[in-house]
Amino acid sequence: MTETDGTDPDITVGREGSVMVVTMMADRRMNAQRRTFWAALRDALTEAEADSSVRTVVITGDGDRAFSAGGDIHGYLALETVGDRRDFILDCMRTFQAVEQCSKPVIAAVNGIAFGGGLELSLACDVIIASDQARFGVPEARIGLAPGFGVYRLLDHLGAGWARYLVYTGEHLDAARAERIGLVQEVVPHAELHERALALGERIGQSAPIALATAKAAINGGLNTRYLSSVDAIAMLQSTEDADEGVVAFQEKRPPRYEGR
Repeated sequence: MTETDGTDPDITVGREGSVMVVTMMADRRMNAQRRTFWAALRDALTEAEADSSVRTVVITGDGDRAFSAGGDIHGYLALETVGDRRDFILDCMRTFQAVEQCSKPVIAAVNGIAFGGGLELSLACDVIIASDQARFGVPEARIGLAPGFGVYRLLDHLGAGWARYLVYTGEHLDAARAERIGLVQEVVPHAELHERALALGERIGQSAPIALATAKAAINGGLNTRYLSSVDAIAMLQSTEDADEGVVAFQEKRPPRYEGR
């Protein structure tokens, strides 16, 4: 999680040829995902769906440091009730679903750290291309939480062993290791990431749109969709004393003191 002040935009949307480029903003806050981010991304995907000249979508982060550091701490602290937390988690899940259900192939161009919700968003995309400076991780357990969508998609992508390892330890993977275990499809020099993502988007876009949409639906239709069943469990977890302690410790930059309650 990262602290934000809510004064800058969630995303920018641009076009380069047949590729829509969605950039998470802004670098100074590590492209953290505020509550308003999720609807903004869904709106961009709806725009892509409605425009037949858009063949593919690239999602990336502003600057050189982060794809996205995950959810922002202010948004988390504003969730006062279990109902608030459940609604927030559902909003996130709806956006991950929108990425997976978008008929246009979506490429994650991971330009830096992809932690928590940042990694989960990349997992929702069809292809992950990473800068050689990228790092990946799901550190939620370290602050008393657990990923919902990420657990199931890591299981689908990597199998139970790696899903357990990454979720339990919160360890960060560099780009080379992420590629070796199959989390990432391609790693390129940092300076070449944007051009490579656009080139891949254009190449994919040369295929028949209906064929791509059909193939994507078939592939994603075979994936585990049980992550929706995790909504209530994650909402309840966010109400524990350990979760509160984890967030406070994160803010105070000290080791958390968990008591299992």
